[in-house]
Amino acid sequence: MQDGEEHGSDQSSEKPEDLLMKLLAMMILSWQASFKISDNAITTLLLCMRQFMWTKRSAQKKKCGSALLRKLKSSTGKEFVYPIRPYCYSSVRQSLEVLVKRPGFLQKCEEWRLRKMPECVFGDVYDGQVWKDYHYVNGEPFLSAPNNLAMMLNVDWFQPFKNAPYSVGAIYLVILNLPREDCFKEENMILVGLIPGPKEPSLTMNAFLDPLVDELEELWSGIILEDSSFLGYQVYRAALLCLASDIPASRKCGGFVGHGAYRGCHKCLKTFSKKEFGAKMDYSGFDRSSWESRISKDHIHYAGLSKRAKTKAEQIRIEHDYGARWSELFRLSYYDPIQFVVIDPMHNLLGTARHVFRLWTELGILTAKKLEELQTRVENIKVPHDVGRIPLRISSGFTGFTADQWKNWTTIYSLFCLKGLINSRHYDMWFDFVQACIILCSRVISFKRLEVADGHLQAFLSKFVELFGPLHCTPNMHLHLHLKECMLDYGPVYSFWCFSFERFNGILGNFNSNNRAIEVQIMRQFQQRQQLRMPWTFEYGAEFASILGGQMFGTLSCEGTADVLYLNHNVFVSAERLLLENCTVVPLSPFQQTILDETDRNAMLIMYHQMYPENCKTEIDCFAKTCKRVTYLNVTYSIDGSRAERSACVYAKWCGNTNSFEEPTLDPRAEPRPAIIKIFFVVNVMSKGNEFKHITAQVSWLHPHPDRHFY
Repeated sequence: MQDGEEHGSDQSSEKPEDLLMKLLAMMILSWQASFKISDNAITTLLLCMRQFMWTKRSAQKKKCGSALLRKLKSSTGKEFVYPIRPYCYSSVRQSLEVLVKRPGFLQKCEEWRLRKMPECVFGDVYDGQVWKDYHYVNGEPFLSAPNNLAMMLNVDWFQPFKNAPYSVGAIYLVILNLPREDCFKEENMILVGLIPGPKEPSLTMNAFLDPLVDELEELWSGIILEDSSFLGYQVYRAALLCLASDIPASRKCGGFVGHGAYRGCHKCLKTFSKKEFGAKMDYSGFDRSSWESRISKDHIHYAGLSKRAKTKAEQIRIEHDYGARWSELFRLSYYDPIQFVVIDPMHNLLGTARHVFRLWTELGILTAKKLEELQTRVENIKVPHDVGRIPLRISSGFTGFTADQWKNWTTIYSLFCLKGLINSRHYDMWFDFVQACIILCSRVISFKRLEVADGHLQAFLSKFVELFGPLHCTPNMHLHLHLKECMLDYGPVYSFWCFSFERFNGILGNFNSNNRAIEVQIMRQFQQRQQLRMPWTFEYGAEFASILGGQMFGTLSCEGTADVLYLNHNVFVSAERLLLENCTVVPLSPFQQTILDETDRNAMLIMYHQMYPENCKTEIDCFAKTCKRVTYLNVTYSIDGSRAERSACVYAKWCGNTNSFEEPTLDPRAEPRPAIIKIFFVVNVMSKGNEFKHITAQVSWLHPHPDRHFY
């Protein structure tokens, strides 16, 4: 009787909603075999039922009346049901297993341990405070031990159709243990799920995060994965240590209210209010000493109160007072909802740049005539090939600019082009903002430089309020003063900003579909493309790789270490050695035979003796070839006068600072200078009995302008 009583008490403690949920789930699973319902349909139906059963009040249990499934016929005439809006979900466990089975992947994940960075210098995410804090968790090793992975989550929406208001959400995961040059590559990206359109979820994304969090809980405890190690399998652990998205996605995933709310900041408890109903929100007040920081424990507590609210009015009141909503990510025991949610510098800084230029055009500071002058100045500027082109739309008010184009315009073009077109007060304000952007967009940044950038942002905000007033301030401007703490936690902006995820959105949006179940088609195409981009790992992989490699590098082989060289009036100056393995400068046909005169050969010998002091005996063949184009790291460089005019511009720092009438001298520590490529040479260099091919370029150095530092 005691056993029966105990068993009965356990059943009575179970909630009626849970019992009904289990009963309906058993019925649906029993129907699956009889009616041939697909797994996606079962998952979608159970998620909808679960969301419906979790609603507390009977008044909120109103059926929406929307159909979840539809009947379809196969080619053989058999009927089956299929979800109208399927949620495509890819298992994180299976995706990780594919990655760790790849040869060399685990070694890449361990390279960060060999890094050596000076103190107070941030070069990657490994130098941030979060990475250091998770070397040990509760006294046990995590990142300090092998086979433990840190991951970053991104959620964003893209439009698969150009002329239709249809948005699809993408959930990405990246492995932060990889080097930064490999972390955001397509073959290393995990596309967790595609959220069905046509619109974004309004407040939260818990229904789509729920299966991901279930897997993350298992990964935190440890799972066994088949890998490329000697044993063939090992125990792996993983943790989600960063959520990097734009403001709407960060608030929906991270458990926060929108940016227009009373407590609209997810880093502090500063309140934003309106003077009267219908007025603009006041986001000014940039004195950080008066801001109260959010505490993770309190935020999760108030989010739980919001989830357990008995009425809708009570839930709205809690969310208004504390700015907290429940997120499924809070189920992770290690998750910090305040520190882990970063501010994306791409959307943050470039959003302010767009806002300032919009105000200048609306207030008449930049007239149509001045915009045309801006366009003329931009067209007269020559920049290197790796700097993106600015579209010819400035005269129409900067319409259609992408994020990368806004970045180039702000940091490269704007200060020069705006000089003299706006008054000094506006120019000084913009100067502070540009200086902050240039420093913050550095690949490596020191703590002192970070302090300087933060000071420029503070000066910009104070001048902006004086010129435009507090009602023109935006949420991005408030978040500018939280960028510093994000970079202290995660290193330079290249470690966590969303440029790479925006690129993947473009890749997904360009996939073709037949306008039916487009999420399923996009997921299949992305996985196929990702598998094809992975290295060859089967029996004949080396043979295929050599064949493809031979076709990629053309007919002219480049042996040894190749360097790009620059020539000015018979003096050759070397560019930087290639730092990446297996990367060469590849000349492109057509080629022409030529003979180097004695003056050029002697100048090159002097240069090679400085480059390779250990090889004193170096000779150069007088026979050489010339060409008009070369490629380096998938970038094509052409000579001056070609159709791709910008590809003839280079920026090298191997020319010493001399007077304009003197020949330039070889100095690797010199200030970078621009030059124009005239012709490329393929020369044969003999050293210690070995012959090497070097690609050289004859260039014309531009004279240093006396006011080059004016802007």
